[in-house]
Formats: sequence, structure tokens, C-alpha cells
Amino acid sequence: MSFHGWMKASLGLLMLTCALEGLSLAAEAADDAVPQTPAASNADSSATQNVAPQATATESVAPEAVAAPAPKPAAKKPAPPKKNVPPAFPGPKNLPPTGPYKPVYFDNDFSYKGKPGAEYVYGEEFKLNKFEMLDTNFVFSTGGEFRHRYMNQNNRLQPGGPGRDTYNLTRWRHYLDLKAGDNFRFYVEGIDAASFGEDLPVQAIDENRTRVRGFPIVD
Repeated sequence: MSFHGWMKASLGLLMLTCALEGLSLAAEAADDAVPQTPAASNADSSATQNVAPQATATESVAPEAVAAPAPKPAAKKPAPPKKNVPPAFPGPKNLPPTGPYKPVYFDNDFSYKGKPGAEYVYGEEFKLNKFEMLDTNFVFSTGGEFRHRYMNQNNRLQPGGPGRDTYNLTRWRHYLDLKAGDNFRFYVEGIDAASFGEDLPVQAIDENRTRVRGFPIVD
């Protein structure tokens, strides 16, 4: 090869080398011209690194999402309307009579007699008198009441026309009560009703009356 041919070949090789280097620099400049943000790079890296954890999270959340909803509480029934009821008034109280005397003398109770601290009642000396006869224990009680009322009536209706009358009313009530042992009791009671001192003629309703009744009791 001549000197001129060698120079042409060397020059061509140098130009080719320069062209390749220029192409390489142009490619690097193009890569630098496209900026890559850190968020994009982080997203890419996290997308590649967290694929498995996301799948795990999806698996753990899926059962809660599929769970049935909680049942709703049953609605309360409305209370029935209140009925208008008239007020209830208490009935009469039957209080027992105080003291030993009762409405019926047969039920008189002098059992307090002789107990310490008991209050004295007039006539109790005749109650619950105990004695023994024929090998039997007896308990004898007696008592009663006497009432007097003075009457003064104007325009009293009676035969012969109304008139003024004054008179007296008396009532004597007495009883005898004898108990022999624990199984026998004899009770007798009498009442006498009388009037006197009438100014007008005595009527049939003014007649004196006496009643006596008695009965034995055997338990």
C-alpha cells in the first residue's frame, strides 16, 4: 500500500471512531434529558417488593368483608293504654270494743283480773270468782247495767188528741254466768223495761215488760 492509501485509511478509521463516540454521547444525553422522579422510582420498587404483602392483606380483609351483618334488635311493642279505674276506697273497719264489756254480755272478758298493773274496772269483784264443790272447780260471774231516761214530749199522738206528756223510762239488764270444770257452762240473762210518772193515760207501748232467757253449754 502506498503512503497516500495508508493516510486515507487512517483518516477514515479516525472519522468512524469519532462518529461512534458522538452517537454514544448523544444517547447518554438523551437518557439524562428524561428525568425520573423519586416517587415513580419508589412506586416501582414498592410495586415489585410489596406484591406478596398486598395479597396477604387482601386475604386477611376478605373474611371480615364477607361476614354477615349483625341482626337488628327487635322493635319494642307499644305499651297498652291504661284503663281509667275508679279509686278504691277502704271498707269500714269493725273495731273491737275496748275494755272487758262486749256488746253481748256472754262474751265479756275479765281475764285481766288479778294481773299486775291491770286497771281496775268497777264491779269486777263479782267476776271470775272461783270455788270448789263436789270435787269440781267452779267459776262464777255476775253483772249488768241499769239505765234511766226522762222523757218530755209535746204533741204526743194518742187517743183523744195530741198532748204534752212527761214520764220516766228505766231498763235493768242482768246476767249470771256459771262454769263447772272445762266442759260445762250455764248462762242466764234477764231484762226489765218499765215506765212511770205518765201525765197522760198509759198506752200499750208503755206497759212494763220483763224477759229472762238462759241456756246450758256443753263442750
